[in-house]
Amino acid sequence: MVSPDRSHRQRRDRNEAGQSLFLVPVGIVIVLMMGLLVADVAVVFLAKREVMSAAAAAANDAAAAGLDTERFRSTGQVELRPERVSELAAAALLRLAPGLFVGEPTVEARPGGGGSVVVEVSGSVRGLLWSPFGGFDRTVSARVVAHASDGTGTP
Repeated sequence: MVSPDRSHRQRRDRNEAGQSLFLVPVGIVIVLMMGLLVADVAVVFLAKREVMSAAAAAANDAAAAGLDTERFRSTGQVELRPERVSELAAAALLRLAPGLFVGEPTVEARPGGGGSVVVEVSGSVRGLLWSPFGGFDRTVSARVVAHASDGTGTP
């Protein structure tokens, strides 16, 4: 004779048969989606770091090459030419980060006070996952300030 506890356990086991057939694929899909999400965040973070690095190099190039040399030679003052700074920063950014942006990035470079250059870059980079807010594209931006000096350590 089968005890009541044992028959109840056998009935429950029969009712739950095949549950893992459903749960294992669902678990695998969830783990894969989490892995893709982590990879997407890493790709966008790497793109942000590359934009920061390219913007810093563009600002340094603009601060060095945008110097008004005639004014510096005559007065010793460090002054930057605004039109030259903007042109140099945009060219340097496109040279340093080819293919990073989806479309044209927005580059704003202007002389700040005391021989400094402010470079602000904003653009879209390609992510791995689709987002309802922008498809596969993610917007990254960077703001960098570089200072030109006369070599004495003061700007």
